[in-house]
Amino acid sequence: GGLVEKVHAANKKIVMSLGGDGATSQMAALIGTPAQQTFANNVAAKMLEWGYDGVDFDFEFPGRDSTPAEFTEFFRMIKDAVRAVKSDALVMFGIGPGWWLAEYQWAELGALADYGFYFCYDWSNPQRGPVTKPGAPYNINGGGQLKEASCRGGIDYMIGQGFPAEKVVVGLPFSSVGGSLYRNAPSAVLNGIPEGNSLEVNIGTDWWTNSAAITMKTNAFLDPTQSVLCSLPDGDCSGGAVAAGVGFWHFGQENYESGADLSTAMRNAVDALK
Repeated sequence: GGLVEKVHAANKKIVMSLGGDGATSQMAALIGTPAQQTFANNVAAKMLEWGYDGVDFDFEFPGRDSTPAEFTEFFRMIKDAVRAVKSDALVMFGIGPGWWLAEYQWAELGALADYGFYFCYDWSNPQRGPVTKPGAPYNINGGGQLKEASCRGGIDYMIGQGFPAEKVVVGLPFSSVGGSLYRNAPSAVLNGIPEGNSLEVNIGTDWWTNSAAITMKTNAFLDPTQSVLCSLPDGDCSGGAVAAGVGFWHFGQENYESGADLSTAMRNAVDALK
């Protein structure tokens, strides 16, 4: 059978992903036009025909090619269309890296979406996707400000703007700050000890996420006893909110010769919290 059948045989769900890097301009041409309703209807029809359990809408980025309100309305159309043909369909969207976070209508999207997948990387630190980065606030496009340039700073901003932490899936990159793929990581990376704030391994001038770092990052976002996230929209960090889950976005970056240790470590860390 195909991928959908294999996923369902394992009693799991699979969603159809739309867009992604390189496909933004095509969708941008639809947003705000009558054609967007036809697009949404076609998405719903194909989701049903191909047997998917929902839709992941990855439009990068709303502030670049449409207004925040247009993005929200387009997402609403897709949700309404897919729920009309499958009432329990999952509906989620991709969230751009930190400097784009002011370009979303967080409260409105929080009411619409089942999940938001946050691409937690590309900070100017040097780390690729540091969990915490204590220090000066970080100014972002659209006039917003994060308390720090980190995954925690980004998610706390979303929470503060009204998007529930329990709807955030934290995407963790399988590549280094220098752009090297984990499958090409030097041997020193595999058993390196993560630095305490970023939870990444520093080798020379580069920073990496290895299996130990993946485990630590997973716990930092999903374990209420180790959470780094604020618990309330007013910025109260005394409770420790937890995210919906963790994930990654490119199987091809994994190091299969080392035993697919990143995805395996992520799976094991999640299972240990159940």
